[in-house]
Amino acid sequence: MVEKMRLVLLLTILCLHEASLKDIRSRNKSKQKPARPRDMCTLEPTDSNNVRCFCTKDKYHQAQSAECWIFGPVTKDSFIWRLIVETQPYLAEFAMIASNQGELRGLPPDFLHKLLFLKNFTVSYALLERLDRFAFGNSTSIQRLILAKNQIERLEELSMANLLSLRELDLKENRIRSVPASVFRNVPELKYVRLNNNNISRIEDKAFAALGNALELDLSENYVCDINNLTFFGLSKLKVIDLSANKIVNLASSVFSELWDIEEMYLDDNYIEFISNRAFDGLRFLKTLSLGNNRLARFPPGLFASVFTLVNLDLSNNRLETLVFDSIEQFYNNLMTNGTIELKGNKFSCDCRLDWVFVLHDKTAQAHIRRSLEEMQCTRNVDKAAATTQAAEHSVCSSSIYTNSVDETYANDYPDDTDDNNGDDGYVYLMSIPVRDLPCPPEYRPTPITVKQGSPPGVEILSSTGYNDKKPLLGLIVALLFVV
Repeated sequence: MVEKMRLVLLLTILCLHEASLKDIRSRNKSKQKPARPRDMCTLEPTDSNNVRCFCTKDKYHQAQSAECWIFGPVTKDSFIWRLIVETQPYLAEFAMIASNQGELRGLPPDFLHKLLFLKNFTVSYALLERLDRFAFGNSTSIQRLILAKNQIERLEELSMANLLSLRELDLKENRIRSVPASVFRNVPELKYVRLNNNNISRIEDKAFAALGNALELDLSENYVCDINNLTFFGLSKLKVIDLSANKIVNLASSVFSELWDIEEMYLDDNYIEFISNRAFDGLRFLKTLSLGNNRLARFPPGLFASVFTLVNLDLSNNRLETLVFDSIEQFYNNLMTNGTIELKGNKFSCDCRLDWVFVLHDKTAQAHIRRSLEEMQCTRNVDKAAATTQAAEHSVCSSSIYTNSVDETYANDYPDDTDDNNGDDGYVYLMSIPVRDLPCPPEYRPTPITVKQGSPPGVEILSSTGYNDKKPLLGLIVALLFVV
């Protein structure tokens, strides 16, 4: 009996020991760190990993494109960067997108350099704040770099350097405050640059000197106030520039002299009050110029004297009291067979300085130009027209612009003098007045309009009447010859 009890006791002890060993093993197992994934394409969010990736692989099981979503803090020291380079070195397209809970605060400076086949790289909704030296540099393969919506405030020198194949750079909708002169270096193939929707108020001289092959530059919806000819130094091949929705006040002489090949220029929604009559000198290929929604009270004569190709001009919603023929003579001849002109929303005075409008309306072959001219309004009240052309009394270059976030709207920052004129406030449609009834004081009497296109050589149209006064004289001579 005693022996049986001893045996039972021994078995009980052994069972308890085995159970305790299993418990210890399970506890130790639970404390072990999970093994790191062997492939970036198998990444799943865990307690130690905040990234999930989706890959598109080829027949050799190599990822050609990948998109990784971030659900927590990720720094430039995270294992994810090494994993990407080691497991999928043949990526051609790669995007990193931070979710609402994600925090991407930096990338290793050598990341792009190690992905030898990467062509398109996108980072969105990160918290980068600033781009350090060579942060996105030293790549021979990158062709398209999209860095929009990352709350970037500063561009350090050489942050965009040695990108030998880069063709498109997108930095829109960030919080960039300025463009230093040394940001871009050795980017020989860069064609398209977007810096719109930022907080840029200052562009250093020669900031774009390294962009000698750029074709399009978008600086719209910023706070740029002062520009000069060195602002655009080096952009000799640029075709399109967008400076709309900024705070530009003046266009000085030769301010665009470096833009030798420019074809389209957008300056609408600024605060432009003054344009030098030599502001557009040398722009021999300029075709489209938009100056709508500014504060122009006068348009200088001879402004387009050296611009022979202009076919689209927008001067709508300014404060122009008149627009004499001498101001648009070169452009006028192109409108006979091609182009567009927008003049509505100004403060024109009804007088003979606008009689060229009647001539253009009758002579142009473009129906849309006639419709645009028919929308022009003017006032017979000279004092009213002059009063509305006074310059702004406050400075538009405010020092507090950095308080605006990238997501704020800009609607209240731009000129609001775009109200439609109508008969209730003294304005009438210009074309509703017979041209011979337009008042014409001696000081307003303009020079004859010579139409170089659409009329026989030598035909002159006197701008005070809008009709050719040589024809009645010619008829009288013919009649006299018959009598004789």
